[in-house]
Amino acid sequence: MTSSSGELTFYESHINDRGVLLTETLPGLVIRLVLQVLGLWGNLSVAYVTYKHKHLRTTCGILLSICVIADAVHESSHDFFAYLIFTKINFTSLRTCVLVNILPIIGLNTGCILTLCLAIDRLICVLFPIASRRISKYTFVAFYCFINFCVSAWIMLEVYFSYSKLDPNQEIICLISDAMPGSSGSTWFLMSLITGAMTVVCYIAVWVMLRVKSSQKNSTTKRMFKSLFTLGLIVFCTWMVNGAGNMYLTWTGADPVTHWRVSYDIGVAVNVACSANYYVLLLLSNDYRNAFKAQLNINSSSIFVPSRASQTIAPIGSKIRLPTM
Repeated sequence: MTSSSGELTFYESHINDRGVLLTETLPGLVIRLVLQVLGLWGNLSVAYVTYKHKHLRTTCGILLSICVIADAVHESSHDFFAYLIFTKINFTSLRTCVLVNILPIIGLNTGCILTLCLAIDRLICVLFPIASRRISKYTFVAFYCFINFCVSAWIMLEVYFSYSKLDPNQEIICLISDAMPGSSGSTWFLMSLITGAMTVVCYIAVWVMLRVKSSQKNSTTKRMFKSLFTLGLIVFCTWMVNGAGNMYLTWTGADPVTHWRVSYDIGVAVNVACSANYYVLLLLSNDYRNAFKAQLNINSSSIFVPSRASQTIAPIGSKIRLPTM
């Protein structure tokens, strides 16, 4: 399938390169895989310490845990792409690409929507502190998850309808963006920009309210504000970089192959956002920093500290009975 200008797309320019390692994809792929490993460890650590420490199992902590797990699921999309590149298969059918990326797309949607829900929840807490305490945290979480389910279902329907208009056997290089063909990719991209902007606006409103309301000085929102705002800002900025890059390429009339290569490289920024959760919380949140340190101390103690039985040493000068032969 050629582009509307009649120029060859990236897929067509390499479609006969089976059995050849596409070296131009390697820098971006290696960076993605490194970020995936760092993000997997970090995101699972966030979810683990939230589960283990009761004071972190607030509405904020539970939503944050779901977000980081969703980010890890999103990044799992790179594994199939890496398999295609390293085995020199390079391309797969649109049908296979969409099926393989169903869970990563759901993770992508969930991370994006619940990041906004987390910001809205913090805003509700500072605007209506008494009323929000009267409602169970699980009610809030269930409500936000229902919103996420509705939006994710809408996006998946968009993917299905766009997919149904195309040849399912056409060969493509399988990034997660390729699994959202046609208008579904544009719809999702617009949604990500809107939700990112709304997240930042919500946190600015939270910051204003925290400055005004002295009663919020010791609240969870106050303690978590810097880290949550930073995470929301990172997500928004990375998608803005993506959007600005693609708009620039479109305005300058870049050929399809150049467009794909540049979009592929700047797409790394989104993976930085998915992998940054643990490290931002470690740097900016005292609650999570202490929980991470406790986790590391427990793990290192179980490895390096000998058991009590092995620490029992006979006093100097005591008789040691040797076994009889």
